[in-house]
Amino acid sequence: MVFASKFPPRHIPDDVSVHNFVLKGMYRFGNRVAILDNSSNESITYIELVKHVQNVARNLLINRKLAKGDVVGLLLPNHIMYPVLFLGISTAGKITCDVVTCRRNHNHFESIVQH
Repeated sequence: MVFASKFPPRHIPDDVSVHNFVLKGMYRFGNRVAILDNSSNESITYIELVKHVQNVARNLLINRKLAKGDVVGLLLPNHIMYPVLFLGISTAGKITCDVVTCRRNHNHFESIVQH
């Protein structure tokens, strides 16, 4: 099933990263719900989202000591934490590889795992 937004497309400038574009101005939405998991009723507010993203990025930079441009594999079901991890990895300057998608392209997946 294909879903389409009822809102018009948004233009993302070429000189702005995805994470900066998404996170810009989130504090103004405060404690409003940013992400809601209908199956578990779990939710994350905009402020919590920014804090979680910053924590993921900090952990990757400090504790994992990954270099800029390193690839981080993300193997996760459709879950409320997926956008948090994706944005955190991007904020840390890393490249996200959705392992489920990469598995479909076996050669691409192998080259990432070998490096």
